[in-house]
Amino acid sequence: MTLLTAPGRKTAITVLGGISLYLVLTVPFLHGMPVTTDEVQFAEPAYNFIKFGHFGTTSLTGLYNFQYRTYWQHPLYLMLMYFPIRVFGFSSWSIKILSVAIGLAALFGAYRIGRKLGVPYLFPAMMTLNVLFIFLAKIGRMEILTLCLSLGTLYYALDKRYFAAGIASSLALLTHPTGIFTVINALIVFWYHRRIESRYFLGLALPVGLAFIFILGDLKEFWRQYFHVQKYLYNARDLFGGPYIQAENFVSLIKRASTWLKWQVPVAALFLWGIPQNNKDMVQKAALAILAVNLAGLVLVVPNKYINYYTALLLPYFLLFTALAVSRRRSVPVITVLIVGLVLNGLVGIKAAASFGQNKNDMLKIQLLVEPGSTVLGPVTLGAAIDDHRVVGFHVVRMIMDLEKKTVDEALKELNPDYIIIDSSVTGEQSWRLFTLSEEGLAEFLKKNTVFCGQAQFNGDEIFIFRYMKN
Repeated sequence: MTLLTAPGRKTAITVLGGISLYLVLTVPFLHGMPVTTDEVQFAEPAYNFIKFGHFGTTSLTGLYNFQYRTYWQHPLYLMLMYFPIRVFGFSSWSIKILSVAIGLAALFGAYRIGRKLGVPYLFPAMMTLNVLFIFLAKIGRMEILTLCLSLGTLYYALDKRYFAAGIASSLALLTHPTGIFTVINALIVFWYHRRIESRYFLGLALPVGLAFIFILGDLKEFWRQYFHVQKYLYNARDLFGGPYIQAENFVSLIKRASTWLKWQVPVAALFLWGIPQNNKDMVQKAALAILAVNLAGLVLVVPNKYINYYTALLLPYFLLFTALAVSRRRSVPVITVLIVGLVLNGLVGIKAAASFGQNKNDMLKIQLLVEPGSTVLGPVTLGAAIDDHRVVGFHVVRMIMDLEKKTVDEALKELNPDYIIIDSSVTGEQSWRLFTLSEEGLAEFLKKNTVFCGQAQFNGDEIFIFRYMKN
């Protein structure tokens, strides 16, 4: 007597094969990928909660009450970071593995949606073999959770499970501000259903309402972090400036992402081929409407320079529409183009991920040069490598000067660093971080106030380590 029928075995083998492929494309490459400032900062609150019992962001210590409270980011992804750090410790690998797990959940959601619409394997397969999705699943940022919850909202909306759709939308709002698009997307689906119920808004209100209770006792700190600090950072990165700047940033983003976007051409061709053929399909019409709304919102309204936002809010609907178009009008040329597109994406994803393994880290040398337990003013990314130190971001000095109106001496006295570590980002693409008037001024400051200890490789970059001579 067999436990599974022949169709059941086929389904199980297909699903397990898909999961295995996804894990092969993600997990082996996590160690080699460089860690970013955002990834470390989004993991620090969970690490501090485990180690010290507070939800602070260590790398922003000295600015307002960041050392003990974190309100500048939406809380859900930061809270979920608790689990990998509790199990695996605080490292660049544990920071990224959560995204792999969420990506797997997103593929399960794609399978459920696909099964409901007649493309149970094609839709998740197109996601698995998409280089943009695989990249998103390997970085420790919350956009992969936004994507997952967007799919969850879509599934429940299509199934007319209004309360569950509201919960999913609410959790997306607790993940990132762009979660608001999941609300709009659900309403689009409901509009095509010609029906909406108050249960959706009840589900939408519950998690957000509960989260709001936690900030009531510290509204001043919430206001300072969520509005003052975010506005400061957006201005520093030239993200504000009206429609012209928004359009300019979008064009710049397309140019920078062109290496990966060009591999979407075969699938994009199938997408365009399918547009005039969806006259009566409600789901395809809804997917197109969602794509149009999300694209317009990201380009014209949301200040950003990140391909991650577009991947999270456009890619699932782009692939779903294409999967439906292909499945309903199959032909040899169409299937050939689809296979070519998927294979190219898979190969490029593997090649891109493998290239990250070339980064060299001189961790032994860094540990020898920097005494354990010391306070380091330098690249935030070091926090994931030397967690027995307190690593405060180099840019915090400048932020304290600008936001709290303190002098450089007052800021440094408050931070009380033992070491200052410099990398290329300080004087390169993020020169706003300087707390002196110029690069020459920084060099002069280092000559007068520090002793050079040595240099090393970290995160694919050269770092220079200085001992700070306290007055």
